[in-house]
Amino acid sequence: MRAFLRVDDDAVVSPESAQSAFQTSMLVSSIRCTLTYVILPFIAPLIGVAASIGEPLGIAVALIAMVSITFSMRRFFGSDHPKRWQYAAVASVMFCFLIYLLVNDVIGVLT
Repeated sequence: MRAFLRVDDDAVVSPESAQSAFQTSMLVSSIRCTLTYVILPFIAPLIGVAASIGEPLGIAVALIAMVSITFSMRRFFGSDHPKRWQYAAVASVMFCFLIYLLVNDVIGVLT
């Protein structure tokens, strides 16, 4: 996994740094979920924001979330964190879900 994530074997990453990267990744994911499932479908129409901003905003936030997940996985494996494989499983599911949402948003923009 270290080779796949391009983590240098000599790199020393503290567990605190890995935890911080994880927290950032979770924050980005929670913002994406809040935008996607609360603000855009319910609040945006109430305040008169055009629905056409939903897909481009979803694309941007999904890409940021994917970068954040990758960054945090690199930190977890770089620090040899004891929970790195558990996080890798959860992060992989989240990453696949983000790919699905990203494809749907791109299709929405193109149609």
